[in-house]
Amino acid sequence: MHSPHLLGYSLAILSAKADYFQTSLNMTQTEFGAVVSLMPTVLAYSITDKVMPTVDYLLSIGCNAAQVRRIILKYPQVITCSIENNLKPTVTFLKSALSLQTNTGDLVRIIHMFPPLLWLSVEGNLAPKITYFRTEFNYTNAEIRSLLTSMPQILGQSLSANIIPTIEYFKSVGIDSDQLGQSLLDMPSLIAYSLEKRIIPRAEEMATQGILLKLVSLGCIMMPEKQYQKWLANQKSVWSVVNE
Repeated sequence: MHSPHLLGYSLAILSAKADYFQTSLNMTQTEFGAVVSLMPTVLAYSITDKVMPTVDYLLSIGCNAAQVRRIILKYPQVITCSIENNLKPTVTFLKSALSLQTNTGDLVRIIHMFPPLLWLSVEGNLAPKITYFRTEFNYTNAEIRSLLTSMPQILGQSLSANIIPTIEYFKSVGIDSDQLGQSLLDMPSLIAYSLEKRIIPRAEEMATQGILLKLVSLGCIMMPEKQYQKWLANQKSVWSVVNE
């Protein structure tokens, strides 16, 4: 439906491509079908000119064969990226900005955890976010590296629509930069929670009990609902004494 031009390819060409994915990348027939379902145009790319060079590049930066297979299974669009214009500049930037050393495995770790990093714009996307965290919390290179190797998905969030509003909200309820910066280093996934659906509702619910978010662990934001409600019930008795 979306790529009718594929019907014009010869059976021999399509079979050769299927064979490469299933043999060289060790995909099952079902997995190969899933890749084609996600991105039918994968069948339009040359194996020798496009797919193999991309696979070889990922291997060259330290990914092993199993990791390359998983990246392509989940994000076949990596094949569409230009090695010279997208992949290499991004990898070079990440290694420099985060002081990553290939032999430590940190580079491979963040790419494997969040492959879209490979095609996000450096100037318009990655660099401004790293600069923001470095400036806002006065993070050292080691702290920036710790934050983003623990949760590289942060770099996939919108700076203006997600990251800054969340940080500003925490500051608006009295959490200072030092406390917030340390909380993010300890719990990087904190920044990933919805401001409107999770953070504000819990902060407001606690406030009705006289519980100040700035005086409790921000880990309460990350708790599953049942655990949070149990925690909240235990906090009420403590804070009732304080509030009196």
